[in-house]
Amino acid sequence: MYGIGLTLQVLGSVVILFTTVSLLVLGVSSLVQLSREDFIAGLFCSVKKTLAMGVPLAQLIFGGHANLGLILLPIMFYHPFQLFVCGLLANRFASQASETAQNLEGARPRALRTFAKNDGSRGRDPSPCRNRKLLTTKG
Repeated sequence: MYGIGLTLQVLGSVVILFTTVSLLVLGVSSLVQLSREDFIAGLFCSVKKTLAMGVPLAQLIFGGHANLGLILLPIMFYHPFQLFVCGLLANRFASQASETAQNLEGARPRALRTFAKNDGSRGRDPSPCRNRKLLTTKG
């Protein structure tokens, strides 16, 4: 009953659970038309389960049960699996956001891009303010 068969069964169950919850979040967020940012937040929040929460809870529920290690086996697999998958997803979402920002930057008029890069004025013409000090000093 114990051994590689049980380990593979638990690992398969973890993958199925994670995938099912993720697809459920995708479906619900599409149904209620969440923004991309809200979908990403919902995805990351929905699948988070940690050992820091699971171990004390299992100890509270099962006490000094002899098979506490077997009881904790699913969460011991789930926690690193979710960290790995969510890390990959975070990198993918970040690169997509970076590409979108670059595309939006390329769509701005050239004059606005020049001003934003040179002085951080976000597209405002800095020339009217350049000589303000000269105009206000008494000489």
